Formats: sequence, structure tokens, C-alpha cells
Amino acid sequence: MKRIWIILACIAVGLISGPLYFWYQATRLPDWYRDRTLATNTLDLSDRTAIQQARQTVDQKLSSIQPAADGSAEVELTDSELNALFASEVARVAETQNLEPAVKRISTNIVDGRIESGAVINLKNLPADALSQTRQEAIVKLVKAFPGLSEREVYVGIEGTPAVEGGQLRLDGTRLRIGNLSLSVAEVAHRLGISESTLEENLIRLIPLDQVGVQNVQLGENAVKIQGRMN
Repeated sequence: MKRIWIILACIAVGLISGPLYFWYQATRLPDWYRDRTLATNTLDLSDRTAIQQARQTVDQKLSSIQPAADGSAEVELTDSELNALFASEVARVAETQNLEPAVKRISTNIVDGRIESGAVINLKNLPADALSQTRQEAIVKLVKAFPGLSEREVYVGIEGTPAVEGGQLRLDGTRLRIGNLSLSVAEVAHRLGISESTLEENLIRLIPLDQVGVQNVQLGENAVKIQGRMN
């Protein structure tokens, strides 16, 4: 009889700890957000001046690219410069879709041959009455797929290995991060009840280098080297 109770207790712990572990991992904030002394490649999305200045610095670097005689060109961007590109794009999207109050800070890093960029958001700060019906429905789907996201700050990110396709940069092996959870595009699409292609189309474009036809990309320790031809 005692053994039966032990078995039942183990089953109960398994049933409870599974969802609890998932919730704990999904709501875990990154170290760079919890400890600002570690925030070397982050930008506050509410500080428009800092974002604009960071983006202007990168744009000046891109505009000063000097192609070789055959038209080939090369530029190296640090993870801080990549973060400036991400931050300006996220800020633009947040502004046009009335999502600004929800987005806190963004960080971009190059780790183990992969680029990861993500932001801390708080859906509780969203002005529901200012959102479109489509946006409200999307948020409802998100909260249902990941319970608890609407009650606290949560990290949402994208990571992958940069590759070249049709002269444009894209991410291979793309995965999405919710807190400390790493999920495939297929997993997230299934949870949200949408197609993978729809989700992929809505992922932020990695680097907007319209003036360079990208031919090759290489990751260093803290930078990405992009080679191509000037258009």
C-alpha cells in the first residue's frame, strides 16, 4: 500500500512540475535585462534619440562603403551595430501598430556562430482600445498559446545562422525564444494556430542592406562580415 502512494505521489509531481517548469522557463528574463551592468549591446526602446543616433552611425558606415574596381564590396558590422538596425526596425513597427508601451529593451548578440536578437515586452501595458481588431485577436492567440505572458515582462527573441539566398540575408535554422525556451518556427506556428509560412513572413528581416547584393556572410566572435556587390 505504501508503495502505491509513493507511485501516485511521483505521478502527481510529474503532472505538476511539467507545466510549472514550462511556465518558469517561459517567463525567465535574460541576464542583460535583470542586471544592467551586463547590458553591453542593448537599447531602451523608449529612448528614440539613442535609437536614432545608433542607426545614423550604422547608416553612415554603410553609405561610406568603397567598392573595389570590379564592384565588389565588404562591410563588417558588430553586434552593437546589428542591434541598432534591429532596434530601429522594432521601434518603427511598434509605433505604426501602437505597440510602443509594451516593448521595453532590445539586445542583439553573436554567440556560437548564431545571431540572437530579442526584446523584453509587457503585454499588460498595451492600450487595448488603440489596437486594431486583427492585432487584438493576435494577442489573444498569443496569450492562449503561452499562458501567463499577459501578466508580466517576457523576453521574446529570434535566433539563427545567417545565410544568403537570392542576394539577401536570411536565417537558417531559425528558432524563436520565449523566455528561456527555444522553440522551432513549426512549434510556435502550431501553438498560435497559423501556418509556418505566415509566421516566417512576419519575422523581422535581419539586415536591411538594400544597396548591397549579398554574396557571402561570415560570423566572427562579435561581428558579422558581409561581402557582396554594390547595386
